[in-house]
Amino acid sequence: MVWAHRRYFTVRAVQTGESPEYPDLVPQVFAYPADEVWNAALEAVRTLPGWSVVAEEDGVIHATVAAAAHPHEVSISIEPLMNGRMMKVTASSRCQGRMPDLGANARIVRAFQARLRELLPSGGETRVQ
Repeated sequence: MVWAHRRYFTVRAVQTGESPEYPDLVPQVFAYPADEVWNAALEAVRTLPGWSVVAEEDGVIHATVAAAAHPHEVSISIEPLMNGRMMKVTASSRCQGRMPDLGANARIVRAFQARLRELLPSGGETRVQ
């Protein structure tokens, strides 16, 4: 049984579209202007419990998430697609401790994506890999 869930014991970082252990975590694509997506992403980070913005720079939001054992570093990137008509949002989470994350990074990314879908209700279901 433990072997079937080995990813919980070996993964220390998760990135949308880049982590084969979590194939369901893919970037989100929105048909909103860049500033609306950026503002919604900032609001999502600011309103999620335990999250705080560390820095904002060149289309990337850096944040921390207070977790039970160790804090997690989160990066959220927003990049234009199709000459700026669509915005691709990728997220990554990394635990700062040496211990395995036990699925916390994936839960952190999922929470952010769910909150962003609430803030940008239409156009958030299209996904790019």
